[in-house]
Amino acid sequence: MAQANTDKIEKRILLRAPRSRVWRALSDAQEFGSWFGVQLAGRFEPGARVSGKVTHPGYEHLTFKIPLERRAKAFELNDEGWGLQMKAIERHVAQAK
Repeated sequence: MAQANTDKIEKRILLRAPRSRVWRALSDAQEFGSWFGVQLAGRFEPGARVSGKVTHPGYEHLTFKIPLERRAKAFELNDEGWGLQMKAIERHVAQAK
């Protein structure tokens, strides 16, 4: 029996938007923050720590920050959250920019 590859996590969703638009929403910190509900400070760069203020009504007093050592576990644990975020990015990339 073949052993499963456990060094990555994959999620698939069909987004009705050009690839360039989706890539910009995922790779640009300001775009990412816009659909994720966070005003991020800084840029996405390898090894960089990016944080920001939550913009979702009622949660503006919170700071968004995931410590580097928790990122992999965060991706693994929150399947329901990923489902909600996939819907959020679908709405975000559908908007003209």
